[in-house]
Amino acid sequence: MPARCADRLALRVRQFGAGSIRISWNGTDPAVAALRNGTLEIRDGGETATIRLNPERVGLGTVIYRRRSGDVSVRLRLSDDTGQSLAGMARYVTASPAISLGDSSRSRPKAASGEASRSAGPDAHRTTYMMR
Repeated sequence: MPARCADRLALRVRQFGAGSIRISWNGTDPAVAALRNGTLEIRDGGETATIRLNPERVGLGTVIYRRRSGDVSVRLRLSDDTGQSLAGMARYVTASPAISLGDSSRSRPKAASGEASRSAGPDAHRTTYMMR
């Protein structure tokens, strides 16, 4: 897969309301959509969650995640049946307090569509792309 495809992934992590982040990528780009399967690994403080992505979720290009800490790392890995793959990493860091670990409203990460993107304000994110 050409190196320019890594830029097409456009993996981003942004604040989404109080205590949540929106993880997004360019699932509609033909080069990205051709990689029909994937995993999204979220490291939130000392915890790790892995979400399997089927073709529909890859194409959706969005997951909303309720964070527990102010430091969340995300790794997106996409592949096809021929062994072609693409991976990206992003990190969300904020001074805002995390949600309480006892907060029963914390839900599993879920795919979502139609949400409005909100500005990250003073929060930082870093994106790194990797090709295989």
